[in-house]
Amino acid sequence: MKKILLAVMPLLLMVPALAQTQSDQDKQQLLEVVETFRKSIINKDSVSFKQLFLYDSIPWIGITDEKSMAFVRKHYPDKKAIDPSSYKEFIKFVVSSKSKVEEKFFDVKIEHDPLIASVTFDYSLWVDEKPQNWGKESWELLKVDGKWKIILVSYSSYLPQVTPVPANLK
Repeated sequence: MKKILLAVMPLLLMVPALAQTQSDQDKQQLLEVVETFRKSIINKDSVSFKQLFLYDSIPWIGITDEKSMAFVRKHYPDKKAIDPSSYKEFIKFVVSSKSKVEEKFFDVKIEHDPLIASVTFDYSLWVDEKPQNWGKESWELLKVDGKWKIILVSYSSYLPQVTPVPANLK
């Protein structure tokens, strides 16, 4: 019995190490999704951007704070605080813009198991080096066929004309 226990013990001790390795790999892959998202915007690369999403139509929902909405409604009285859109509309804006567009990511947090993940971060969106909006962004992802795919994007939006971009988001 002692021989069996001595033979099995090293294998049992390896299980947590193997699980940790997979967890580290998943976290690294999720960080690569964030980086691909970021670079796709900078490079106006719609092909790489679209490959990050599981389906052509996933929820992409923003909500704007009340102060910013009061500012917006001076020019667009019918504008709603909740703004459902799509990743296709976003990347179309990026690619068609003659301006430099960049989304900056801060304080990225990842929670995951081997099949699902949640990525949250603070962001600021810049066009020609000028802030357009900022807030908190959240993604839900699934690991399908060994690849992480975004299935939901939600974000808060604050306009810098009303609420200046915090120093830590520049």
